Amino acid sequence: MDASTVNQLIGRRLRQVRKIHGKSQEQAAEECGLSRQRLQRYETGVTRISAASLVKLAKQYDVDVSFLIQDIHSPSQSIQPTLSASAGLPGFTLGPNITKK
Repeated sequence: MDASTVNQLIGRRLRQVRKIHGKSQEQAAEECGLSRQRLQRYETGVTRISAASLVKLAKQYDVDVSFLIQDIHSPSQSIQPTLSASAGLPGFTLGPNITKK
């Protein structure tokens, strides 16, 4: 898997988690100290995200960094809405092995 594909997969996961939290790109970017354009480039995989920015976003979304990069070798997996509130988000769970601390 090439770097561009990895960037896109991580970006897709970032976008999914942001949407689960009900945040716009503008809101999420402002809360994390990024420009909306930078966050958009991360989410589309156009720009490779730095480790520092990945940590900031993971903290903002209250998930482990490992969650954002897990399963990048199997891109068909995504975050699916469920009727469970196990992750502390009404109506959503962040994945089969992820629970909110």
